[in-house]
Amino acid sequence: MTEKAHSSQKNATTTGMKGEGFYNKNSTPQQATIAYVYPWLHEAIASLAIPNDSSLLRFVDYGCSEGANSMQIMAQLTEAARQRSSNSIQTIHSDLPKAFRSKFESMRFPKTSICDSLCSGGSQHAST
Repeated sequence: MTEKAHSSQKNATTTGMKGEGFYNKNSTPQQATIAYVYPWLHEAIASLAIPNDSSLLRFVDYGCSEGANSMQIMAQLTEAARQRSSNSIQTIHSDLPKAFRSKFESMRFPKTSICDSLCSGGSQHAST
């Protein structure tokens, strides 16, 4: 049985990241799903045990791709954490190096950003 590909699958690939902003341009369905769980992210942060000292709060996205969806998630997490704490916040975005040219282009924080961010190009699954 042969089925025609859905129009959204025209540019689909199984060869991994294409780079050049491909994922960011084609990740609207993922963003819609992620937006659906924003209330759960806020609930999770509301129940998180945050130290009363000046400990750093750190949020990490392993497999952030080119960053469009990762930046949205981190914005939700930092906003929710800021409502509960004045601790410093750090976000870490990690993925394979090919995704990072677009990643850095998408990281545009206002000068009044409430957190520091770090990008790490490499697999967390690589053998040592």
